[in-house]
Amino acid sequence: MPADAGTVHRDLAVITVDQHRELTMTELKAALEASKPGLVRAKGRLTIDGRQHLVQLTPDSIDITEAPPRPARPGSP
Repeated sequence: MPADAGTVHRDLAVITVDQHRELTMTELKAALEASKPGLVRAKGRLTIDGRQHLVQLTPDSIDITEAPPRPARPGSP
């Protein structure tokens, strides 16, 4: 972006959170709703109710979908 494009500067932080325990869908939705006022965007892959899900949050929406299988890594069985 050009320097003269009128960029708005904010105090933003990037935080990475590791999942330490499996969540229920109810717990996840409650935590995301409670965090919305302070979050600009959140995204990640979590285990919820025993299945992998992709989670994305913006100020306007929360999107939780079942995740596709991860591709096999070279050298893994």
